[in-house]
Amino acid sequence: MKRSLAILFGALLIAAALSAEEKPQSFQVRGIVREVRPEKQQMIIKHEAIPGYMDAMVMPFSVRDAKLFNGVVAGDSVSFKLIVTDEADWVSEMKVLSREAAALPKPKALPEVKAGTVLDFTGIKLIDQDGKAFDLSGTRGRPVALTFFFTGCPVPNMCPLLASKFEAVQKLISVSDGNSQPLLVSISIDPRNDGPKVLARYAEAHHVNAGYWRLATGNLDDITRVALICGVNFWEEKGILTHSLRTLVIAPNGAVTGVFTDNEWAPSALRDALLRKVTQ
Repeated sequence: MKRSLAILFGALLIAAALSAEEKPQSFQVRGIVREVRPEKQQMIIKHEAIPGYMDAMVMPFSVRDAKLFNGVVAGDSVSFKLIVTDEADWVSEMKVLSREAAALPKPKALPEVKAGTVLDFTGIKLIDQDGKAFDLSGTRGRPVALTFFFTGCPVPNMCPLLASKFEAVQKLISVSDGNSQPLLVSISIDPRNDGPKVLARYAEAHHVNAGYWRLATGNLDDITRVALICGVNFWEEKGILTHSLRTLVIAPNGAVTGVFTDNEWAPSALRDALLRKVTQ
C-alpha cells in the first residue's frame, strides 16, 4: 500500500512539474502591422515594449489561426495577445484599433545578396566572445555560415532556436578536418548591450568552441556595415531594433553560396551547404 501511494505521489509530482513547464505566458501587446504574410503564417509588427519580456522592436510574429489575417492590412494599428511557451510563440485575439497605412515608412534599399555575390568585409573591426579582435576578412580560405542575433532575444522561434541549431551544426562540423574547416559566425545586432563578457556567458551556455564558432560584437557603425553588406537592415529611428532572420553561407573565396531567410532549416542542411565543394 505504501509503495502504491509513493508511486502515485511521484506521478502527481511529475505531472505537476510538466504542467508548470507547459503553462504558457500571455502578454498584451500593441503595435503597427508592417507586413502581412499569410503564406508563411506570419505578420511583421512594430510593437511597443512588452513589460517584463521584450523591448520595442520590429519583428515577425507567428499566426496560427488563419482567421486573424482577415481584415488586417499593413499600416493597421493593432492590439493582440502574445502567447509564449518554452518552445514556441504565437499571436492570438488580434484587434484593429485604427488604420494608418499612409504612415508606413518606406523600406530602405538594400544590396541584393544572392548566390555568387562576393562579400568584402575589409576594414570592419569586430571583437569576439573572448575579447579578441576578429577580422571577418581573415576568414577567407574557410567556408563560413554567418548570421545575426542578440543575446537578449527571448522569443523561442528566433535567436534561441537559431543558437540551438548553430550548436547542433557545430557538433556536425567538428568531425570534419583539413584546411577548409568550416566556421560559424554569429554577429550581435545589439552592440550596446552585447559586449564580450555578455557574449562569453552566452557562448558558455551554448557550448561554443571558438575553433568552430565565433560570436562577435563591435561598434554600431561596423555592425551596421556588416549587416548592410549582407543585405540586412536591423536599425530604425529612435533606436528600435528590426529583428529579421538571415543566415549566409560563404565559400572560401568570399562568394555567397546560400541564403537561409528563416529558421526552418535543419542543422544537417547547413552542414551540407558549408561542406559543399565550390569552384574557386
